[in-house]
Amino acid sequence: MKKVIVMLLALLMILTAVACTTEPGKTPGGATGDHGGPNAGSDDLGADTTENTYLNHDLPEGLNFNDQTIVIHTRGDYNSVDEIFVEDTSNQVFEAIYKRNLAVEELLKVRIEPYKSAGWDSYYTVANAQLRATISSGDAAYDIVSGWQPCIPELATEGLFTNLLSDTYVDAEKPWWSQSLVKDLTIADQLNFVTGDISTFTMLGSMRIFVCNSQLAEEHQIPNLYEVVRNGDWTIDYVTELTKNLYVDTGNSVVDEADIYGIQIGCANDVDGFLASARISMSERDADGIPYVVMPVEKMTSLVEKLHAMMYKNPGAFVTGADAADVAFRMMQENRLLMAAFPMDTLRVAFNDLQSDFMVLPYPKLDEAQTEYGTRIQDALQIWGIPTDITGARLDAASATLEAMACESYNSVTSVYFDTALKGRYTRDEESKEMMDLIKKSVYISFEMIYNSYIGNPCYVLRNLMSTESSDFASWWGKRNELIPEEFNKVIDMIIDNSYTE
Repeated sequence: MKKVIVMLLALLMILTAVACTTEPGKTPGGATGDHGGPNAGSDDLGADTTENTYLNHDLPEGLNFNDQTIVIHTRGDYNSVDEIFVEDTSNQVFEAIYKRNLAVEELLKVRIEPYKSAGWDSYYTVANAQLRATISSGDAAYDIVSGWQPCIPELATEGLFTNLLSDTYVDAEKPWWSQSLVKDLTIADQLNFVTGDISTFTMLGSMRIFVCNSQLAEEHQIPNLYEVVRNGDWTIDYVTELTKNLYVDTGNSVVDEADIYGIQIGCANDVDGFLASARISMSERDADGIPYVVMPVEKMTSLVEKLHAMMYKNPGAFVTGADAADVAFRMMQENRLLMAAFPMDTLRVAFNDLQSDFMVLPYPKLDEAQTEYGTRIQDALQIWGIPTDITGARLDAASATLEAMACESYNSVTSVYFDTALKGRYTRDEESKEMMDLIKKSVYISFEMIYNSYIGNPCYVLRNLMSTESSDFASWWGKRNELIPEEFNKVIDMIIDNSYTE
């Protein structure tokens, strides 16, 4: 079993490795949250579904699209496909997705069919090119696109996605859509993409969390960290102070992976998460609601310095060049690591087999003055849109299906995946469940996070600096304070100029 878990986590890390590039198209992002293949997590969850308040959609009664096939173009990796369409109902999550689709098909008289395009490693060169060609030619081959967030936004700048706020059945104000994303991606009354409960694995499963080994916490008389979070004292400085004295050499007089540490952190998705946890926004809006770059230099400087101190001036920190969930899990399994950062779906993939009990915690805040916690969604995120060559009755059917799938996901899939599985089976105490609710409510998405690859990669600032052990944000920004605003404005202008409304 241990070997299987390590293999799954190793695969997870391969898929979460995000190349840091300045040119879109040369691996501009990384896949995360994939659950390792069709057999991973295929156990019966066994618990009853937690009841949520059931909300109805506002679709007109009696919609009938005469068994029209709704083709959904998606990234070809397991998690991206599974949240859209499954035939395997061997576990309750898959069964909930299967029943969701049946309910939508019966309600609207449609048939849902996935189109599996390229995986994360070739998505930009294959899937983006494929979509650009077919939409531009008016083939109407794909009714809905569940697109990979690091790559797909480029097509919106080219006017290839419909404005979901106009002449569609999508109600962006509904709770099944991420309001953080809706707010930041609405430009000049145009919204090309939505996401939310419909992205079961790639949004909910990709939320960044901290996991703490309860046995080590007890041995070292660590304070009640749940109370620390509740009191608002869970900050980067607190984590640094908590972990700095926990390093123990295990006997070879070499500082290495075999030793005991307070925290493990990698210089990729692990550090990216601190932008959202600090609730950093790099843009503001003018009087017309159009965003423009305003870099919070003082706040960013503080974040970089605190993070650098936690990683490189902290004897209790074990830093890796890339994310290393397999390493961190093994160290926790051997009670040699107090805490580390993971995607939330790792609870399902691996932590059920951790011998020691563990706590689930949010990423720490920048400082005590910050009133809310913040949660990053890794670059696995799928964002949903409708191509501009889907018009008329086809647009009605596509948008009604998208809205109904999101509504049914909120009502019946999230409760099974998040409440019954992640919170129910794959946690060890009630307070972790409370923390997971806080984490989910704290999801923080910004325009620059979604369009990062096309505006000079400002959201890779932490991985760029930490991978070189630098705390010099001023120099980093000094080299980019003209390029990033220029690229940012160019993208905004393209979105506005190429806006498409049916």
